[in-house]
Amino acid sequence: MDGGAVHLAHSDEYFLDGTIRLEFDDSEGKSIAIIGSGKSAPGGDYGRSVPSVSNEWPRIVGTRRTSDFGEGGNTFIRIEKGVANLTLSKLRLEKFNTVVSVGSRKRSTQPVTADIADLDVDYAREVISIFGPDKNARLSGWSIRRIHAQGISKRLLRAEGLSNSTVEDVYADSMSRRGVHYKNDWAFLLHFNGPSHDIQVNRFIGKNPAQEQEKYANGDCFSCENQTENISLRNVMCFYPMDSGFDIKGKNHTVTNAAVFNFGNRAFRVWNGPVHFDNIIAAYSGFGDRVSDARGSNAGLWTKGETSVRNYTSLNNDAPIMIDEGGSIKVEDSIYMLTRGFLHNTLSPVFEADGKYEEGNVIRKREDGEADTHFPRDDDPQIMRGFNITSNIVNEKGAGFLGFQGQR
Repeated sequence: MDGGAVHLAHSDEYFLDGTIRLEFDDSEGKSIAIIGSGKSAPGGDYGRSVPSVSNEWPRIVGTRRTSDFGEGGNTFIRIEKGVANLTLSKLRLEKFNTVVSVGSRKRSTQPVTADIADLDVDYAREVISIFGPDKNARLSGWSIRRIHAQGISKRLLRAEGLSNSTVEDVYADSMSRRGVHYKNDWAFLLHFNGPSHDIQVNRFIGKNPAQEQEKYANGDCFSCENQTENISLRNVMCFYPMDSGFDIKGKNHTVTNAAVFNFGNRAFRVWNGPVHFDNIIAAYSGFGDRVSDARGSNAGLWTKGETSVRNYTSLNNDAPIMIDEGGSIKVEDSIYMLTRGFLHNTLSPVFEADGKYEEGNVIRKREDGEADTHFPRDDDPQIMRGFNITSNIVNEKGAGFLGFQGQR
């Protein structure tokens, strides 16, 4: 293949037992496109992020066996060198270790941009793996849109050295369409590593990330490691993470219109900061496969860094806030609530070590009467309008999670 575009026919099925390696001796770089037939998928809305896929798209099947919970299977496309731009769209992809691989810690690559859209992926270890050359953020201008992926055992996106890029309208679930829950070590569905910066994520749902081996109960929906900066996560949701919904170690990140439900340890976790949250909800902690028994470990928001939050609802969590050594947090216009039947501890922040807590217009409420406390699902209409048990407070006091309605 010497550059150019490949168009795959309507509804055809292809089997690939190797890897498409893109390697050219071209200093300017080739433009490569692999495009299927059919229409593009409608995008998600209001944080739902469930793009509709099409049976018209051609189907490509790899070698990953359904019993491979670890490293097995082939890679669909690996960019080696001499590629300036990759376009990939309107494809159904099944049974791959990795769909798109660019660079590695041992193998650098030239700068490359990409437009990846309208993919339906079932059963892969990773969908997109990006390593910038020499650990510098020289891979920029990536657009990743309208991806529906199930059976993802490790990551939907791993980006180490990515900048000035967008991720929009994505649904990523570790549960396959066949109902098998695939697990892997360090399962982070959306994973940014340093020195990634200036990335916009909008309308993303993550579900069921889980650790495979008997160690720390890992499994996060969104992870921003050290040396990441200026990443915006907006209209994002996480269901059933074994560990955390959001694990943030970088600085100057913002999370807006976000929800974490039925999590194992902490819904939102900040290590350094500053990090700002606006309009978020953490609900029903301690429902992971293995969780800590330590008081406050299942907190809605844990911080060891500099954090601020507005319009936060903590519902039926072990503690609304947990502050570790050196952590500081300012909370405004928020609700801390416990309802009958949930054996959690406190409506006050928990201090694991010295830290700073400041609040303004924070409402604490213990609901002893009847309340609608069913566990929310990703198609739950309550998510769209806020919870019934908190809606009156939200309407009257202007405090707490405001729901996703009208948000873009």
